[in-house]
Amino acid sequence: MTQTLYLDADIILDLLARHQPWFKESAAIFMKIQSGEFQGATSVTIFANVFYILRKSLGRKAAREALVKLKSLLNIMVTSEASLEQALMSGFTDFEDAIQYYTAQNGGAHILLTRNIKDYKPENLPVMTPAQLLESINCH
Repeated sequence: MTQTLYLDADIILDLLARHQPWFKESAAIFMKIQSGEFQGATSVTIFANVFYILRKSLGRKAAREALVKLKSLLNIMVTSEASLEQALMSGFTDFEDAIQYYTAQNGGAHILLTRNIKDYKPENLPVMTPAQLLESINCH
């Protein structure tokens, strides 16, 4: 069974905006998704956040084109009312991270990838950086 990676906004931005020094690791993750080694997923909220940030640096047209390409690689997980309720009741200090965590968990993700692991409170879903995931599968 192929594992599903839920990608937080920073991982997507590292790839699309070529953020250094994280671009190489994010690109390696996307190569593994493209090859079918993993399935990639995220939420509509992440798409909205990434567009908001990318449009400032790339312009609206280029940002939209980048997201169209990205959408061809990723599945979209729905943020349910249950995910929202879990986030509201959670001990997360960052509410948006809580929403993403429970969206990923309830959507069937196996791992949540982010560079911001300190704000996550993993319960049933592992949270890793791209570097940690790559190291765990001996690719780094």
